[in-house]
Amino acid sequence: MKIRGFTPATAFLAGLLSCAVKAAEQPKASLTPTLILHAHVLSVPKARAAEFISSPEMKTDPAAVLKRIKAMVAEKKAFYIANPSLNAAVGTRAVSDSLATLEAEAKLSSDDPTSGSVTLALIYAKQRITTSSPFRVGGTLFLGSVDPGTIAPHEREPSTHLIFLHVQ
Repeated sequence: MKIRGFTPATAFLAGLLSCAVKAAEQPKASLTPTLILHAHVLSVPKARAAEFISSPEMKTDPAAVLKRIKAMVAEKKAFYIANPSLNAAVGTRAVSDSLATLEAEAKLSSDDPTSGSVTLALIYAKQRITTSSPFRVGGTLFLGSVDPGTIAPHEREPSTHLIFLHVQ
């Protein structure tokens, strides 16, 4: 008995279609977004640090302030104390352990995937800074300042440590 119109090519196509239907029925795996969190701990002379902290620009555009402080680092007028970074999957806790320890958990906003909130702890030189702050992906946050209480050997005058977080 021979079935008309049924060839090996049509059998192959029928099998392929049934696989495609089964694949479409399976739920798709969702990818968890990952953020890069980069902390900057910079030692700045106290007088300049006070200027930066009290400037309106620190609230409106901390990235510009960070850029100016990095220029001071290039001129050896300020110094990096630590700059840990980590990749954090959204919604999970991540830890970077180096000279400074950075622990963070970031959550994206459900209605805007380019913004969210981050809870973090930065531990360096017997200091622990803990904060929770809203962020925008690609933005820079000023987290605060710390008075180290001593003058490091490479510093000529008392300093203040300014702490920033950049989110990518």
